[in-house]
Amino acid sequence: MSSPWEWLAALSLLLELSKNCLSLCEKIGSRPGAILLLITIKCNTTDSMAAEKENMTLNNLVKCPKNSKIMAENRLLEPLLSNLIE
Repeated sequence: MSSPWEWLAALSLLLELSKNCLSLCEKIGSRPGAILLLITIKCNTTDSMAAEKENMTLNNLVKCPKNSKIMAENRLLEPLLSNLIE
């Protein structure tokens, strides 16, 4: 089992990778269960820093329309609704 420090370091890396590269956002979203895991952690964590990193990562992943669809399929509807409004 990973320590909290390792988990936070992994979240930080994922956040950095998702910031500037659309192809990396697509690759992250295409991993089975990746977005579901991010959503689950965002909703269930008591660590405010981890929740913030999760939220920022999910916001970055929305750059890829497929990811918005996957998020909606996993009951995170805001990104898809925002895309539809725009």
